[in-house]
Amino acid sequence: MRYLDAEKTLAAAEQLAWDAKDFDALSRLYMPLQEARRQIRQTCMDGVIRLNHLSYSPASILRKF
Repeated sequence: MRYLDAEKTLAAAEQLAWDAKDFDALSRLYMPLQEARRQIRQTCMDGVIRLNHLSYSPASILRKF
């Protein structure tokens, strides 16, 4: 559940393995690193999304795409 710490540790290990050209270690690091990054993205998206938002100043104008 400590995905930010895991991502930081795995990214550091990835850099060490890359510098050492240890492709066996890289192959074992990529899946956990990818999962930690996915969990971080998913956790960032948790929460309330409000679609009917009133802007109170010109700086907070919402644009339609």
